[in-house]
Amino acid sequence: MLSIISRVSIPCGTSLEALYRKVAGDYPKFFKMDVLCRLGFLLTEMLVKDEPDRFVLRHDRAVLMFSRNGSYCNDRNYGDSLMDFPSPALFVYTLPNIVGTNMRGRLRPS
Repeated sequence: MLSIISRVSIPCGTSLEALYRKVAGDYPKFFKMDVLCRLGFLLTEMLVKDEPDRFVLRHDRAVLMFSRNGSYCNDRNYGDSLMDFPSPALFVYTLPNIVGTNMRGRLRPS
């Protein structure tokens, strides 16, 4: 049986850095992420912030993410970098699983 337990949203125009300081504030890798990963990270933090066992491995959860444009901005930036020298730092953010990877990095069990 599929059920949605929680739903969160970030209002348009919200400063992601200010929201990060409010809901997480202790994960310096946040500042290395692109905008899409920052959004995924913040939404995850908002969904699980009140759970006492948030860092415990769970098998009863799934994450479904979708976007109208995917990683188009990153794809375009990476394409522009091909004119000079391909940027590995930009390439990694063109991968479709990078948002989930960053979310897992934060929530994986110690």
